Amino acid sequence: MHPKRRTRNLTNLRCLPPASLPTPQPPPLKMALQNTRSLNNKGHILADFITDNNLDFLYLTETWHNHLDLFPLNQATPPGYSYLHQPRLTGRGGGVAVIHKQTLKTTPTPTLSVHSFENISVKLPGPTPLVIVTIYRPPKPHPSFLSDFFEFVTHLNTISSSVLLLGDFNFHIDNPTCKQASDFLDLLDTLNLTQHVHSPTHSHGHTLDLVCSTGISIHHLSTTNLYISDHLAVTFNVDPPPLPHSEKRQITFRNLKSISPQDLSASLSATLTASPPTPSAKFLTYSTTTTTLYPPAWTSSHLSKQKQFHSDTLPPGILQNYTK
Repeated sequence: MHPKRRTRNLTNLRCLPPASLPTPQPPPLKMALQNTRSLNNKGHILADFITDNNLDFLYLTETWHNHLDLFPLNQATPPGYSYLHQPRLTGRGGGVAVIHKQTLKTTPTPTLSVHSFENISVKLPGPTPLVIVTIYRPPKPHPSFLSDFFEFVTHLNTISSSVLLLGDFNFHIDNPTCKQASDFLDLLDTLNLTQHVHSPTHSHGHTLDLVCSTGISIHHLSTTNLYISDHLAVTFNVDPPPLPHSEKRQITFRNLKSISPQDLSASLSATLTASPPTPSAKFLTYSTTTTTLYPPAWTSSHLSKQKQFHSDTLPPGILQNYTK
C-alpha cells in the first residue's frame, strides 16, 4: 500500500509585496583648489597631484596663462582628464581653469557678465544639477564687487539649488576687524551660502581661498602645501545632491499569442449593431470585448532610471580646450 501523497493547497500561499531597493547614490567627488600664481613650469607637479589623489576636479586660480599658449594647461592635465579655462584677455595675471575627469558629464554654464571678478562656471547634470563656479577676485578693491556677487549668485540660484563657489577671494576673513571681509561674510549668510575653510591658506597666515556652498554636503576638508606658490592647496570631498527614489510603475499586458482571431472576430460581430457605430463606440466595443475574452495576465514592475554624473565616454560638446 502506497503512502498517501501530500498535496499543496495554493490558496494558502500569500503574495508578498516586492522589496523596495534603496536608490544608489553616486560616490563623493574628490576636489581641490589651488592658486598657482602662474602655471609655467608647474604643470607636472599639478598633474602628479591630481593622479596621486585621484581627484575628480582641480580648480585653478591665477593661472597667468595666455589664450594662445595652452602648453602649461596641457602639461597639467593627466591622461583621462580634460580642462576648461578662462584666461585674462587683457593685461597680466589672473586666469581661471578647471581640470576634470573625462568620465564626468561636465558642461560650461552661461552666467552673468561681471567686471569685478573673474570666473568660470560648469554644471554637472542630474535631478538637481550641481553648478560649480571658480572665482578669482583681484586684491584691488572694486566698488561694485558685493552687488555684482549678489546678482551673480541670485542668477545661479535660478539654474539650480545646489551651488559650489570656490576660489581666491582676497579677503582676510580670518581678521574680524576687516570690514570688507565682514561685509562679504554677511552677504554669504544672506545668500544662504556656507563658507567651509577656517584655516590659513596663504603663507602670511590669512584665509584667502574659500569654499562656499548651498544644497550639498562638504567634508574631509584640509590644506596641503605643494610648494608652487604662496597659497596652499585646499582639498575636500563633495556629496552630490541625492538622487530621488526610483519610481516603481506597474505594467499590465496580455499574452497576444493566445488570442484567437476567429473567436475575436465572431465576438465583435455579435456585439456590434447593424448600424455603423461611431469611431469612439467601435474602440469601446473592441476594448470591452478583448478584456472579457482575454483578461490581462501578467504584471511587471519597472524602475525608472535616474541620471548619473558619470559616463563611460566623453559626452559630445566637451572639448579639450574651451574658451568663453
